[in-house]
Amino acid sequence: MEKLLLIYMMMLVAGPIPNRIGVPFLLPHTVSPAYYSAQQPGWQAFLPVLPSWLTLSDPAATLGFFRGTDGVVPWQAWTGPLLAWTSLLLAFFFVMLCLNVLMRRQYIDHERLSFPLTAIPLALTEERAPVLRQPLFWVGLALPLLVQALIVLGSGYPRRRALGAAAGGSGAGRPLTLSPPWNGLGQVYFSFIFWLIGIVYLIPKEIAFSAWFFYFLAVMQNVSAVAFGINGEAPSVYSNDYPALYAQGAGAALALTGITLYAARRHLRAAWRKAFEASLTLMIAANSFLIARRYGGRCWESRSFCCGCG
Repeated sequence: MEKLLLIYMMMLVAGPIPNRIGVPFLLPHTVSPAYYSAQQPGWQAFLPVLPSWLTLSDPAATLGFFRGTDGVVPWQAWTGPLLAWTSLLLAFFFVMLCLNVLMRRQYIDHERLSFPLTAIPLALTEERAPVLRQPLFWVGLALPLLVQALIVLGSGYPRRRALGAAAGGSGAGRPLTLSPPWNGLGQVYFSFIFWLIGIVYLIPKEIAFSAWFFYFLAVMQNVSAVAFGINGEAPSVYSNDYPALYAQGAGAALALTGITLYAARRHLRAAWRKAFEASLTLMIAANSFLIARRYGGRCWESRSFCCGCG
């Protein structure tokens, strides 16, 4: 059972890397500055300030990334940027590891968090796993697997696309067409997201309600922006025009960080004191966090130019 938990933890650690906001997000932004500068000359102003080792500078490799290379990867051109971005990802992972070490006692001993998302892996790795003997568990497992299999089959084989549509795939049906101001809601689909249903079931109802309420509040702000706007469309989420949802999210993140640090102030003060009292584990975690954060900050400054080209 310990081996199963180890495999599960390895999946949790490695999962963010191939996620759509991980490597699939970083690689295109590594190539975009050089590629789009040929189509939009305004982007050429950014090229001189981008380090050559952080972006793809080979014109043939840049063109091949978007138009294909017949399966041949130009590793010589990619080696430098891949190593640079890998070092940044490793620094971020190391920062998170250090934060986990620093905050473990605060979350487990002081705040006594229950970590509800660990309920399923712990139940599956119990001695003799009683949950595996319950027919309802297998029914709940088979249903999303069957639906997901039909969706994958429909997306991979055009002749089977009707199966994916019937199963509620992403291409199943058109979004609702809404007239102003309700078009501020964006594209409205009706679908079942099984993993999200499972997470909402496990987390505390207060957190689930907060997520629902503030999402509803955000989209209603878009509706009000359309109702009182001049162009009949909701502004971009990245725009500073009302409702400036991206800025609101940044402010919320800063507020949550401040609340977390304030709630953990006694623990962090004790941890900082122990770091100077030769507590090796906390000393390494605290100092490594500061070093990795400084390095990651410098890399992130260079990354900000790349992301603007996506």
